[in-house]
Amino acid sequence: MKDDRAITGNRLFSSREVSASADGVHVFVTTGLLRYANDDADLAVVLGHEFAHDVMHHRRRLDSKGFARNVLGELGSTPQSLNTAEREADYVGLYLTARAGYDISRASDFWRRFAADYGDSAYARWSHPGSAERAAALAATRDEILQKLRSGQPLTPNRARLPSLEARAIARAVFKSLELRLKPAYGLIGWPP
Repeated sequence: MKDDRAITGNRLFSSREVSASADGVHVFVTTGLLRYANDDADLAVVLGHEFAHDVMHHRRRLDSKGFARNVLGELGSTPQSLNTAEREADYVGLYLTARAGYDISRASDFWRRFAADYGDSAYARWSHPGSAERAAALAATRDEILQKLRSGQPLTPNRARLPSLEARAIARAVFKSLELRLKPAYGLIGWPP
């Protein structure tokens, strides 16, 4: 699948809201999120999630669902399709975060803290898994990634954990591309272990 648009950069918005989003080209982050993140690792978990939306082509895939999505935005999508995209972004995003060299050991702690501080709004429950569910899924993904690191396996998502053939194909292409770009640098930095 070829997408002629490149991910061209990030945008920071001044807002007290603790939020981030992706539109297929950019990642948008609020200053509220920057203040809320305890450290770079917290922020990296959120950014990895948003980058995953972009590299997994979630916007395009959801937009292709038809007229209602094009007119109503997220409200024109089914809760199931939005939740699937969010789960994929959490899963693939944590792999991106780990591959970027960030500490993923506390990834689930961010969402537990977020749930305690903000709960789950009705809108978020409609379009996103609940924070407690996200924390549990991220803990499982973290354990999967750490096991791969310990055993010297490549840091690529398990295809069986991605729900659709399209998602599996996209993830395979993205991580193969990362391997090709990073391979020359592996000898210089001693990674992967």
